[in-house]
Amino acid sequence: MATSVSVVSGGAALTPHQGLRALHRLHQQCSKIDGLVADVGEGKAGMTNLRVDMAEFKAELKADLKVSVAEQKADLKVSMAEFKAELKAELKAELQVSVAELKACMAELKADLKTGMTEVKAELQVQQG
Repeated sequence: MATSVSVVSGGAALTPHQGLRALHRLHQQCSKIDGLVADVGEGKAGMTNLRVDMAEFKAELKADLKVSVAEQKADLKVSMAEFKAELKAELKAELQVSVAELKACMAELKADLKTGMTEVKAELQVQQG
C-alpha cells in the first residue's frame, strides 16, 4: 500500500518525489552557501596575511631607508672632507704664489729705492761740489 504525503509549498501540494527534489536543491544551495562562507573566511584570512606582509614590508623599507640615509650622510661627510682638503691645498698654493709675487715686488721696490737713493746722493754731490 502506497502512502502519499503531501508537502505544501507556496500554496500548492507537492508529491513526495517533488518534495525530495526540492529538498535536494535546498541541500545543494546550502552546500554552495557553506562553500561561499568558507571562501569568505579564507578571503578574510588572506587579507589578514596581506596586512601582516604589508606591515613587514613597510618596516623593512623603513629600515632600508634609514640605512640608505645613513650611508648617504657618511658619503657626504667624506666628500665634504675631501673637498675641504682640496680647497685648503688650492688656497694655500695660491697664497704661496701671492706671497712670492709680493716678495718679488718688494725686492723690485727695494732695488728701485736703492737706485733712487744713489741718484739723489749723486745729485747732492754734484750740487755741493
